[in-house]
Amino acid sequence: MLASGDAEPGRDAGADASPPASNPSQDAGRDAPDAPMRDTYASDPRLTPDVPGREAGDVGPCVRITADGGPPSPDGSVVTIDPTTKYQVVEGWGTSLAWWADDIGGWGPAGRAAVIAALVDVDKGLGYTIFRYNIGGGDDPTHTHIPAHRAIPGFQPSPGVWDFTADVRQRTILLEILKKVPDAILEAASYSPPYWMTVSGCSSGSVDGQSDNLKPGMDRDFAEYLATVVERYRKDYGVTFRSVTALNEAGGDWWKAGGRQEGCHIGATRQGTELTRQEAVIAALFTALAARGLSTGQSATDDTSVNFTYSVVRWFAASTWSHIDQINTHTYSGTADARANLYRLALAKGKRLWVSESGPKPPATITLRNELDAAIYMAGVMLADLGVLHAQAWVDWQSVGGWPWGTVHIERTTETVTLGKLFYMRAGFTRFLRPGYRVIASSDLETLAALSPDGKRLVLVSRNPDAAAARQVKYDLSAFTLCLDRAVRAYRTSASENLQPVDNVRTQAPGLVLTLPAESITTVVVDL
Repeated sequence: MLASGDAEPGRDAGADASPPASNPSQDAGRDAPDAPMRDTYASDPRLTPDVPGREAGDVGPCVRITADGGPPSPDGSVVTIDPTTKYQVVEGWGTSLAWWADDIGGWGPAGRAAVIAALVDVDKGLGYTIFRYNIGGGDDPTHTHIPAHRAIPGFQPSPGVWDFTADVRQRTILLEILKKVPDAILEAASYSPPYWMTVSGCSSGSVDGQSDNLKPGMDRDFAEYLATVVERYRKDYGVTFRSVTALNEAGGDWWKAGGRQEGCHIGATRQGTELTRQEAVIAALFTALAARGLSTGQSATDDTSVNFTYSVVRWFAASTWSHIDQINTHTYSGTADARANLYRLALAKGKRLWVSESGPKPPATITLRNELDAAIYMAGVMLADLGVLHAQAWVDWQSVGGWPWGTVHIERTTETVTLGKLFYMRAGFTRFLRPGYRVIASSDLETLAALSPDGKRLVLVSRNPDAAAARQVKYDLSAFTLCLDRAVRAYRTSASENLQPVDNVRTQAPGLVLTLPAESITTVVVDL
C-alpha cells in the first residue's frame, strides 16, 4: 500500500486513477527461478500424502490416459500436471476493507448488499472468505490532507480517552459480511498509530519519510491500543480476529507527514544483538495480546514487495519468530527467486504465508491501457503468487472502486454495482479453486493446477498474455485416472468474453487439448 505522490508514485487507489495511453507488454515478471525448485518443495510438512483420482470402476468408465497416443500440440506446448508434487493448501481469497468499506458503509441497505454479494457469493460473486479490517490510527482533527474516504477514524483520540463508537461505517460492512460468511477468516491491520503517538504529530508519516514516526517509548502504548481494539471487538460484537498486524510497509520511505493516507515508518535495522524497532513492536503486541488472554496471533511484515519482505524477515531473531504465526507480504513486485526463497523460509519456520495485499501496479515498462490489460496483468501476478510463492491466501487491496484497482465497480450517486474484466478474471480463480484445494505441480508458469480436498476434481487456470497470437496447450494428465462420462468444463475471460463457458476442449492422449485465445484467462474443471 504505497502512498501516491511520494517515493513510489501512482499508488492512488481505484477511482482516483485515470487510464494511461500506451501499449503494454503483458509479461508480469513471470520469469522462471534460476534453478528448479520443485524437488525442494515436494516435502512440505504441512501437506498430507493422499493420491488424487478415482480407482478404475468407481464411477462410470474410468481410464488412465497413457502418454503414447496422439501427436503433440502444434506449437509443442505441453503442460504436465503432476499430482505427486504437492504444495500449499489454499485457505481462501479475500480483500482489505480499507478504504472502500468506510465509503460503502454509508450507503443504503440495498446498495451495501449488492457490493457485499459481489464479493462473497460463491456462485455469482467472488466467493471471498478472508477480510482485513483496518484499525485506524486517527489523524490530528485539525489536519485535512487525507481524503475523507481514506481517513479511517481511530478509537483513542487522545491519551486515556477512548471512543468505541468510532468507525461505524467500516464496522457496518464487516458485521454484514459476517452474516453472509460467518466462518470468515479475519485479520486486523494497522497502518499507523494514533497521531499523538507519532513524532510528527501526523498519522500519514514522518517529516522525511525515513525516520521512525512512532515516538520513542511508545511501543507498549501502540501495542496496548491495538490489543484493546481487538479485545473490544470480541466482547462488543462477537468478532474474533485470527491475526493482527502492527506493521504495514513500515520499512518504506514514502510515509510522509501531509500525505494522502495513513502510514508509519518503523525501522528494521539491527544494532548489534538488539531487536530491531519492528521486532520490539512485535514483542510488545505479543505481550499485550497474551495479557488479555486473546487467541489472536500476529502476522508480519506486510512489506511492499516479496523481495523487501524476505530481506526483513530472514533476519528475525528466534524470539520474534516465536511471536508471529504468519508471514504477510504484498506483491506489487517481486522476483521469482524471492518468491521461492520466502516460501522456503515459511516452511522452515512453520508459518502460514499470505499475500495480504496486491493490485495492478506494474513496472514502468508496462502500461495498462484498459481493464483487460489490468486483468491479464493481475492474472500473471496471481499465478506467480500461488504457483511460485505458494501463498496460502491471496488478498486484494482495493476490491471496490474504479479501474485499474477496483474489481467491483461502483456508481456512488445511484449506489449501484457494475462488473468488469478484473472481476471475471478473479472469479476464474476464486469460484473454482476454493478453500481446502491443494496446489500441485504444473510444468508451465502460465498454468496453475489444484485438486479438491477429496482429490476428485482438478482445476486448471491458464493465461495467454500474448496480445496477438493464440496458444494451443496440451495438458498431460497421464498421472490421473479420468472418468470418461464425467464432465470437462471450461470458462474463459477475454476481450469478448466474461467467464463464458467454452466448448473447445478435446480429449487427446495423454490428456486434454485447448486453444487459449490472445489475451485470455481460461479455467478448466475436470471431474476425476
